Amino acid sequence: MTNQTDQDYATTCNIMIYGIISHKDGTAEPDVTLTARMENGNIVGTAATGADGAYILTVPYGYTGTVDASKTGFTFDPEKRSYTELTTNQKDQNYIAKACTGAPEAPQNLVVGSVPESAGQIDLTWDASGGASGYKIYRRLVVTVAVPSVDVKSLIEENSEYELLSTATETKYTDVSAPQGYDEFAPKCCMSSTFDCMGCINNEDNPGCYDAEHIPGALVEYQVVAFNECGDSAPSNSVSAAAYKLLSLAGVLMLNADMLLFLAVVLLMVLVSKRLKRGFTAEG
Repeated sequence: MTNQTDQDYATTCNIMIYGIISHKDGTAEPDVTLTARMENGNIVGTAATGADGAYILTVPYGYTGTVDASKTGFTFDPEKRSYTELTTNQKDQNYIAKACTGAPEAPQNLVVGSVPESAGQIDLTWDASGGASGYKIYRRLVVTVAVPSVDVKSLIEENSEYELLSTATETKYTDVSAPQGYDEFAPKCCMSSTFDCMGCINNEDNPGCYDAEHIPGALVEYQVVAFNECGDSAPSNSVSAAAYKLLSLAGVLMLNADMLLFLAVVLLMVLVSKRLKRGFTAEG
């Protein structure tokens, strides 16, 4: 038998993270799951609290990552703890448990409106939900082809899934990424035989003022969901809209034709007044 060299052994050890999970009044909370996650999201250890609320979680030596507590129907303070290159055991890593009182009420009266002056911009507003800490805005494509606005409602089809668009803490949101239209918004009253523009343009309550042949972009549909630490509400009512296309220079001029006409009349009156004044001066 010959001598055996380089028969080395590496010594490895683990780090223990331990503490108690209880309510503010000191009551222990059993069956809470503690999960250790590395920075890449990989789970390296789990543990559960006992009847006394105590837990011991084992992680690798040099551990860098987080530990979070979870149990259905409860929230925890802090939500999670962060650790960096642990080389010693961590004691008194306690959490305060709080029972959820329920998810918030569903948002009501979701209203949508497209903005003529802006491409791909749609405004949303809704009523506040009781118990909500924020809102999730969902959007889905309904119609992806160019269609006359008068036919939009008849072409609503459920052909795509809702996707989370954004979150908000207020009861309003402006979607600036909606597909813009295929034909620009334009007022039409100046194109009529009467040329009756004064008081018409820039007044959306005046029937017939805007171009009825506007071709919208892809029709999109929205829902809003309220949320808090206990979960999500049922969705709000659904609303749909299509964004306008960005106005060309001609469209901008038409949109402001009443003001431009007024300024032109004022300028003409000034020029005529100066001309008459010069004439009177010359005669004198």
